Amino acid sequence: MFSGLKDSAAIISGAGGGMGTASALRLAREGCRVFAVDIHPGSLEKLEERFRQENLGGLTTHVCDAIHEHEVEEAVERCVRTYGKVDILVNIAGIYTDCLLKDMSYAEWRRTMDINVDSVMFFCRAVLSSMLENRHGKIINMASQAGVSGSVTHAHYSASKAAIIGLSRSLAREVAECGINVNCIAPGIIRTPMTACYTPEQVAGFLGKIPMGRFGEADDVAKVIEFLASDGSDYLTGQVFNVTGGWLMVS
Repeated sequence: MFSGLKDSAAIISGAGGGMGTASALRLAREGCRVFAVDIHPGSLEKLEERFRQENLGGLTTHVCDAIHEHEVEEAVERCVRTYGKVDILVNIAGIYTDCLLKDMSYAEWRRTMDINVDSVMFFCRAVLSSMLENRHGKIINMASQAGVSGSVTHAHYSASKAAIIGLSRSLAREVAECGINVNCIAPGIIRTPMTACYTPEQVAGFLGKIPMGRFGEADDVAKVIEFLASDGSDYLTGQVFNVTGGWLMVS
């Protein structure tokens, strides 16, 4: 059991994906009220079904395209109307594409930045009013191993995730005295729809670099999110937690 989650209110962006669903379920099992945001209505419907299967309450779903500032603000306002506050923000929404920089169009670069960086800034900024008023909050942003170490054919993605780390550490300094913690998670290869397209050769190559000898599961990341959302992380801020099975052994 994690303390500090019961009756708290959490916004999760990208809640309909693998890590988003796993995180929503973990938080709800601890009594957290979840405001699940995703651009895909069908994914949110599947999340609702998972909650019904486990007889979990405290779920509100909201369709939102997080690259649009006004839609993010509307989502946060609805969460505050529904639950009275925002205690936790988990930014998971993002995209991942393959392209060498020499072949990359500016449109592809810009789209990655819009979805992976701007949406995070919009949500972080939008929740601050509630968190500052209550002098309490947990902000958890999804970075990536690629944002720490770089990755071939992913200059745009790596840059976006490095930006999230910089944004998170800067915000952590801004609000440290206000009872708000801001941390990042940098996953390695996690079994999600985004990584399902790997060839057998790619899988073998990646597994050879992971000391634990397996890809991560969405729930491996959700466990860290659960901890960072709880009172157990009260003295942690501005940190990057590498969930890589040992691939990336740096702090």
